[in-house]
Amino acid sequence: MYIDGVRVEIMDASCSAGGGSNGFTCTGPLPPLSPGLHTLQLATFVMSGDDVLESGRSAPLQVTVVGVAAPPAQATARSAAQRAPAGLAVRAQELARDLKMPVDAAVTSKGTLLVAERGGTVRMFTSDGVVTSDTGPAPADPADRPHLLSLTPDPDYERSHTMFAVHAVPRDGGATLQVVRYREVAGQLGERAVVYQTSTPTPAENASAVVRFGPDRKLYVLYGGSDRSGFLVRLNPDGTTPQDTAAPNPAIASGVQSARGLDWDPASNVLWVAGNSDTDGYLSAIQVTPPPVRASVEGRQDLGGPVGSLTFYTSEAVPALRGNALVASQDGSILRVRVDPADQTRVEDVQTLFDPKVGPLRTLTIAPDGTIYYMTDSTLSRLDVSGSGRTAPR
Repeated sequence: MYIDGVRVEIMDASCSAGGGSNGFTCTGPLPPLSPGLHTLQLATFVMSGDDVLESGRSAPLQVTVVGVAAPPAQATARSAAQRAPAGLAVRAQELARDLKMPVDAAVTSKGTLLVAERGGTVRMFTSDGVVTSDTGPAPADPADRPHLLSLTPDPDYERSHTMFAVHAVPRDGGATLQVVRYREVAGQLGERAVVYQTSTPTPAENASAVVRFGPDRKLYVLYGGSDRSGFLVRLNPDGTTPQDTAAPNPAIASGVQSARGLDWDPASNVLWVAGNSDTDGYLSAIQVTPPPVRASVEGRQDLGGPVGSLTFYTSEAVPALRGNALVASQDGSILRVRVDPADQTRVEDVQTLFDPKVGPLRTLTIAPDGTIYYMTDSTLSRLDVSGSGRTAPR
């Protein structure tokens, strides 16, 4: 299909075994379309060695997209209350059931929820609806399709409309890891620019990475290797190495294994990392020094099972959670982690905040108003927390 002149391969298309006077009957899913007027044309193609032999295009069909799916705030879904740590009450509401392997999520300052799917799609949930956008054209060979690993909006997203993503591009048994900048216009991602890349021996389908902006407005990218070969990179938003970095290259820490989460303790600016070893999940505290900037691992806490993402709760909505880290656990629960006030590189205790029993949780994010969004392999849900609870020791 050509959408406004841009070629998009229709995946999972199927055709009837026999044709008639009007040809073969074929069906396939329509690619995501932004609201507005679009011109569509169809063509067929076959592969001949490395060459693509393509037919002429069909007569143009003009369509106008006038509706989008309901946003989280308007979604009608089942909800359920559940017991939580003493003094807190939680209620969950399922918002969507058609996600495809979400790997990361973020909420902009204006409340737009961004959900990244490993296949390369970014879903944008706003008060006006849900818009999907692909992060790049589909390659001729599906085996060459980049894996989307993580995304983060620019801190000034509402003005710049830029976001950053990490892709793993298959290369000779390993992968090229790319940090890519996009600009969002009307729900679609464009102006793609690779600002930094490196290589890893880990196959693309097993690669892991997390990208976040730090308190210093630098871009931090955590790459995870299966054998502790991962590392932490600190970059300017244009991909260059900051001048205040101690080393001549942007890597400031190493020894990371299977990176899943990355965030800063708002009370101490200690950087906390969530990842998985061969059998268990873990949290690591990383101290980032003032200029010249370098980093060192100061503490580690095993969690007893594989984990997903990590996010600190900074909203005033639930004072008892402020300063706590929330971790998506692949046993299906959300963990509440409290840092020791006497040693801010040490975990004081870990509690189960919520256990929806819906399968492994892959990622979670927290909106500025304190709303928690969490995702399984196919579902998006919202978690509302209320009550006084035990105030975080700060």
